[in-house]
Amino acid sequence: MKSPLIQTVHTSEAGDEAALEMQIDHALEAGARSLFLLGCDANKLDRVAVSNLLHDVPVPIFGGSFPAILTGDRLLEQGFVVAGLRESVRVHTIPELARFSEDDDDPIALPPEIAGAPGLLVLADGLSRSVDTLVTRLYDQIGPGRTVVGGGAGSLSFEQGPCIFSREGHLQDCLQVVGLPRPVEMTTRHGWQPLEGPFLVTDARGNEIRALNYRPAFDVYRETVERHTKLRFDDSTFFEIAKTFPFGLERLDDELLVRDPILVSGGALTCVGHVPENAMIYVLRGDAEGLIGAVGDAATGLGGSRREASDVFVFDCISRKLFLEDRFADELARIRAPFPSGSRLVGALTLGEIANSKSGAIEFHNKTAVVSVP
Repeated sequence: MKSPLIQTVHTSEAGDEAALEMQIDHALEAGARSLFLLGCDANKLDRVAVSNLLHDVPVPIFGGSFPAILTGDRLLEQGFVVAGLRESVRVHTIPELARFSEDDDDPIALPPEIAGAPGLLVLADGLSRSVDTLVTRLYDQIGPGRTVVGGGAGSLSFEQGPCIFSREGHLQDCLQVVGLPRPVEMTTRHGWQPLEGPFLVTDARGNEIRALNYRPAFDVYRETVERHTKLRFDDSTFFEIAKTFPFGLERLDDELLVRDPILVSGGALTCVGHVPENAMIYVLRGDAEGLIGAVGDAATGLGGSRREASDVFVFDCISRKLFLEDRFADELARIRAPFPSGSRLVGALTLGEIANSKSGAIEFHNKTAVVSVP
């Protein structure tokens, strides 16, 4: 029987630098050989103070700050979770994602010990425009047969700032690749269903959809939603309606890759994640039972046959919580339930989720739950 990767978990509901330092010290005193740090965006940390603290930690660090974080059956919107791991990990940070473009094909150079690691965890500044591009290129480095899990860090204010923790400091606009010492088992599910479509993306740039079927994207989107519901965009904020009606990108493996529209400007829709020109997309809709049931079934498939306690890493989209509201507690309960007593669950509510698709490709997902066991 292999020992769980997580040795200890330390939690604080205080969101200052002193609380973070205390939890790190507790984990190190317990013998941690690397640290998985999860913080809440509401902590509002001083970048210089946190960077100085992280520089002095004697073991590898990975992690980030998110709209909310998870430990066991708790969801925190302020504070920290520090998981001390019993094995050392390799961490590589790719800085300045803004320099990468979908139009170039510059490769990602990963150190061999990370590119060849049994499993990979990837965290990114979820508000960087090039996250999709970099995540897709990871596959070129690591090849088939390796499982990748992770998610996007950052703030629901959609203002970019420091959100990745490493020994290099408190960073922004970067991608963090963590080589885990053991393989990862993983499942993803979202539960969203087509409302109408497909529509042809006739003009797009990066994560901005400018035209659908040769018409302004927002006009087509608004007409579709208002035709099927009593909702009216003139009577509400864009995001309040859009959180219920994401897009679904048609993929070759018959999966729908969800894209979350978050902003409208001049008839164009900005999404969390890249939308390629000439793609076929659907407007999706969902209900609480369908979303919770889909994720619960996926978790059961991963955890239901286990006899021994497991470590469970969860990356669940923050917009699922915004949509499900009080029912989000039911989703977390369904995720935890299949795993044996004593299993340790840690994770985050993310700005985009990173995981393999059925075809093996590494994708940047939206409005999706990723449940994994290292």
